[in-house]
Amino acid sequence: GVAGNCDSALDFSQVWYMDGYTSSKVVREYQSMADFVSGEDYRLFRLPYSWAGTNHLVYNGSLYFNKYQSNTLIRYNFQSGSVQAQRSLEYAGFNNVYPYTWGGFSDIDLMADEGGVWAIYATNQNA
Repeated sequence: GVAGNCDSALDFSQVWYMDGYTSSKVVREYQSMADFVSGEDYRLFRLPYSWAGTNHLVYNGSLYFNKYQSNTLIRYNFQSGSVQAQRSLEYAGFNNVYPYTWGGFSDIDLMADEGGVWAIYATNQNA
């Protein structure tokens, strides 16, 4: 999947690429959409944990992702190269327990707005 950091819908300043639904720990950071398209000039990050899903988030210099085979969210800071926080979402489905899209691994989604970071997920109480 690709995540963009932009000031407007047409002005991407950086692009992050995470390949696959699960099990990978490698993130590529491109400085522009042109660099991403050409596949050149990227910075490589190796995460301490594998991810699951496709709806990760880059927000305020950190990558937020669902840790593989768990209901734990990880906040990884690109500048320090370390985990800044982690939190388990009690009763949240994971590992295709409550996927909502074809292809699976869509149990937990992350997004942000002016209020901060949000996690959208189902639990066994509301599935």
